Amino acid sequence: SMSHGERDFIRLGVEQGIRNDGRSGSEFRSLQVDVGVLPQCFGSARVTIARNVVGGGGTDITVAIKAEIITPSQESPNQGKIEVNVECNSILFTGMSHSRDVREELNAELSGILRDMLVETVPLSSLTIMPGKFAWRIFVDAMIMHSEGNLLDGLSFAAWAALKTTRLPALKPIRAEAGFDDDFELDSSMEAAVPLSVAQLPISVTFSLIGTGFVVDATREEEGCASSRAAIAVNAQGTLCGVHQSGTIAVPPADLVPLISKAQGIAKGLIDGLNQAVQSSTQQGGAFPDVPDLGSGFLI
Repeated sequence: SMSHGERDFIRLGVEQGIRNDGRSGSEFRSLQVDVGVLPQCFGSARVTIARNVVGGGGTDITVAIKAEIITPSQESPNQGKIEVNVECNSILFTGMSHSRDVREELNAELSGILRDMLVETVPLSSLTIMPGKFAWRIFVDAMIMHSEGNLLDGLSFAAWAALKTTRLPALKPIRAEAGFDDDFELDSSMEAAVPLSVAQLPISVTFSLIGTGFVVDATREEEGCASSRAAIAVNAQGTLCGVHQSGTIAVPPADLVPLISKAQGIAKGLIDGLNQAVQSSTQQGGAFPDVPDLGSGFLI
C-alpha cells in the first residue's frame, strides 16, 4: 500500500496536469491487440495495456467467445442469450486479507458491467435461429492475467475485438412436410460463417477523479488515489451507451457532461486504432484463424 506522501504526490501532480509517467490527463498508455489467439473458439482476442516488451506485465486480458444452440425461453421466444464470465488471476490478490472474497466481488462486478454493455447494444433478436425453437447462446469468457490498472477499459477492448472477429456457422433451415421450417443443418464451410450483429458495440473510457483532476487509463497507483470513477461506454458512432460510477463519492453532474463529450472523442480514436489492430492481426494470422471446425463442438 502507498504512504500518505506518495498519495499526496500523485494527487498534487494530477491537479497540476502532471502524471508520474509523463502522460496528459486524456492520454492512454501503449495498447497491443491480437485476435485469433485461442483455438477452439469462435472468436478471441488478447489486449495488453502498457506491456513491457522485455518483461511483459502491464494489464493483460484475454477474451474467448464460444456458443451453443438453445431453446429460447417462452417469455422471449425471439431472443438468444449472452452470458459473461470474468475471472481475475488469483495471483493478483496475493498477500491481501480476505483475498478470495475480494476476487469474487471484483469478478462479479466486472462480469455484470460488461454484460450490461453487451446486452444493451447487441440485439438479442439477431441471435434467433428459429423463433421459439432455436437460438444462439453466446459465452463471453474473460481472463485477467495481470493488472497495472484500468481493468474495465481493457476488458471492453478485448471483448470488442473478440466479438468483432467472431464468426458463427451458417444454419440452413430444413422444411417439414407441413411446409414450415422445423429444423436446421450446419454449414461447416468457413466461407459461409457469419459475423455477429455488433455494429453498436461500445468500449469503455474510464475517468478517475484524483483530487480535483480527472485522468483516463489510470495506473494501479492512480486508482489507489481516486475518490470516484466514471466509466463511459461509447460506440463507433459516438453514441453514449451507458455510464457506470463507482468510488466513495459520485461524480458531480456538472462534471459528467463534459466528461461524456471527452469520452466520445477519445473513444473514436481508440476504436479506429482497435479496428486497424484487428485487421493487421487477422491478416498476419490468416482469415480468422481461431474459428474451430464448424461442424463439431456444439451443445444442441
